[in-house]
Amino acid sequence: MMLAMMLSTTTAPATHAQVLFAPQVNGDVNAVIVAPGGRILIGGEFSSVNGQSRGGLARLHADGSLDAGFLPPVFSGRVDALGLTPDGGILVGGDFETVGGPTRWHLVRLRDDGSVDSDFQADLDDGVRRLAVQPDGKVLVAGRFDQVDGSARRFLARLSDDGGLDAGFADPQLEGEVEAIVLQPDGRILIGGWFDEVHGQPRAAVARLTSNGGLDTGFADPQILGQVETLALQADGRILVGGAFGEVGDAVRPYIARLNINGSLDQGFVDAGLRYGGKVRQIRPLLDGRIVVSGDWSWVGDASGSARVAVLFENGLRDTGVPEMLMDSYAMALAMGAGGRMLVGGFFNLPRPNLFAIQPPAAASQDELEASGSTVTWWRSGYVPLLASTPVLEASDDGIDFVPVGAMDAVAHGWQLGGYSPPGGAAAQHLRARAMLEDGGMVEVRWLASLRIFGNGFE
Repeated sequence: MMLAMMLSTTTAPATHAQVLFAPQVNGDVNAVIVAPGGRILIGGEFSSVNGQSRGGLARLHADGSLDAGFLPPVFSGRVDALGLTPDGGILVGGDFETVGGPTRWHLVRLRDDGSVDSDFQADLDDGVRRLAVQPDGKVLVAGRFDQVDGSARRFLARLSDDGGLDAGFADPQLEGEVEAIVLQPDGRILIGGWFDEVHGQPRAAVARLTSNGGLDTGFADPQILGQVETLALQADGRILVGGAFGEVGDAVRPYIARLNINGSLDQGFVDAGLRYGGKVRQIRPLLDGRIVVSGDWSWVGDASGSARVAVLFENGLRDTGVPEMLMDSYAMALAMGAGGRMLVGGFFNLPRPNLFAIQPPAAASQDELEASGSTVTWWRSGYVPLLASTPVLEASDDGIDFVPVGAMDAVAHGWQLGGYSPPGGAAAQHLRARAMLEDGGMVEVRWLASLRIFGNGFE
């Protein structure tokens, strides 16, 4: 990943963001991720989407219309977490015990058509709040459980790709629940929540684990006074922390702060001005250094609390030049798609009930694939989400069945793969590049014979 660029903090009067689309979701949306092809997975506490029966889980096309080809079973309880597996499966976690009739204890894997994958069998005694999928297919889960597969595991565990407990991942012996998981590129694992002890050592709300679950003692205790709800990794390795807290160590940092790679407070990230109750629930770092945050608060900088999605500069100050997303209640879920499109879910009525999408405010953003001779480049700049994995280029003769070509290399302003010589020439090929996002989703862009297509389906 490329290092984020420093930004000017020049601001302008705020304007209201324009809603692109808003599906009719009749209940709370707790989780949103972008799936392959720009499709959108949503989970929560709803029973219908766009007038069609959907019990807690649905998939939308890139324009917000319901994907009728995705027919998931009805979940007996709330869906809280979503993720994609390397082989194309869909992981769904939450507070449910049955999925379409058969028992599935709080975690299930679905196929691309929405049917239950019976090869994945997880057994947790309480709800799953968060999950993170490793590149090898193993799954980190966090929640309110005390047992996994009949073995004692409180609040955090790792499962094998078949859903069984991975005994090679140590029990971190947490004194309190985990609300956030972030996988670092080096295999270490960041966790946040409202715990105060990990492996018998003091750790207030944030800790880093080794790849096998041990405590990383080289990561300092940041001494966060309160609860951490979300974590995000910037391109340079620094860590954004959000939640319901007022201080980090001896410094005043309401609701959001940034830590250095070693866990110490980054003094260069200032008080962002979030005030008066609530918490930061989601953080999404952008390629150009800005940061999107969502949640519930009563004040941000000099703006009213109705702007429950805000954009910050790299130093923490609010970018008032970005259109406000005015809302009347909580923003629970936040996802960024190709081209910087933003999806916001939660429980609110304004600007639209429970889910809406807006166009990125930065017209100069670029997120597109281009083939020239034997070189394929994914150009990325501006207001687009950071990638959490190295992009892989794939090719197809018909635009339906794709095969991997190879991993792309980081270059200035994007990613590139050279030496590509397909039969019939590149102009005869459908090309796409894909990479995982930190929130468990995936961003994708496509190219066909000089037609450049954003992964969300819009030029």
